[in-house]
Amino acid sequence: MGAGTLYSTIQRLADLDLIEEVPNLPGEAIVADDRRRYYRLTSSGEALLNCELARMRDVLQLAGERTLCRS
Repeated sequence: MGAGTLYSTIQRLADLDLIEEVPNLPGEAIVADDRRRYYRLTSSGEALLNCELARMRDVLQLAGERTLCRS
């Protein structure tokens, strides 16, 4: 993933209120680099992530039941 794609994706996720910028990571020293940014999932982002994970589990279960996926 290129830098342009990464930053536009971060901006899109923030615009959708799925992530939010935070000052720094808990327990981490403040870094002197002003360009560094930290993000975390919002409650909406976490809910969407959990829905997507459940959807993926369902797809894998269905594939296993239909023997489309072999271990």
